[in-house]
Amino acid sequence: MTKDKSKKGLDEQLLEGGGGGGGFGSLMGKIKDKAEIFMRPKVENSIYAEMPGGKPSGKYAQRVVSRPEELEAIKESGYMLPKEGGKQKKYFTQTDDTGTKNAFENNSVLRVPIEKVPSNRAVSRKDVEMYNRDSGEFEPLKKGGKVTASSRGDGVAQRGKTRGKLV
Repeated sequence: MTKDKSKKGLDEQLLEGGGGGGGFGSLMGKIKDKAEIFMRPKVENSIYAEMPGGKPSGKYAQRVVSRPEELEAIKESGYMLPKEGGKQKKYFTQTDDTGTKNAFENNSVLRVPIEKVPSNRAVSRKDVEMYNRDSGEFEPLKKGGKVTASSRGDGVAQRGKTRGKLV
């Protein structure tokens, strides 16, 4: 009788989309992911081996960025795009390296899981991690943006404190 009960639970999980079988929910997730990739701008991504002449291997596609403008462009657009007028290519090195080897003072080391780098579409900002020299670890690349007085929340620029008073 317990076998029937566990079997029924598995069937229900498959119908709901949860559990080990995947089901309809995971299928819809895969379709959504494919659609999101298709909507990205067209870019040719080239992945090279870490050692010249070697075969590309590793879990990550890594890119060293020396210009702050490139980081800002990724944050603004949401994608890793080539500069205008260029070859419309982005170059990555496939590696397992943690990034410490290329983390110099004037550059940033970015990495993306290799399965998140489509061959003919731009890499999304949400998949990019940046090496933090202080902590020694990779962290998600944050969107950034302006800091307003209300979002800062330190009370310096609150409104209404001096209304009606002579200062």
